[in-house]
Amino acid sequence: MKTHTTTVMHMFELKEFYLEVPLEVEYHFENDGIGSYEYWGSPQYDAGQNYCVVDNITWDPIYHSSDINAELKEYLEDPGKYDELAEIAAKLIEEHPEEEYW
Repeated sequence: MKTHTTTVMHMFELKEFYLEVPLEVEYHFENDGIGSYEYWGSPQYDAGQNYCVVDNITWDPIYHSSDINAELKEYLEDPGKYDELAEIAAKLIEEHPEEEYW
């Protein structure tokens, strides 16, 4: 499994304002197919579908104040918000695949 990294822009709703932050997303691709198999004596092949799995989401804290970094950290530590953000990032990556990854 090869891990890739890309940057995805995301608009955060912070306590006092909205802030667009470039997020570094680490991800890999998986496939839900089973490949070659035999079904009742007949050889079959299930190529399946490729899909993106987000492994990690981070941001560069040097560009933001400690208060903003604390809010971003709190946001990404919330499992529900993290999962939602990972789903958004995976969809963006799947919509704009780079051929070498498939």
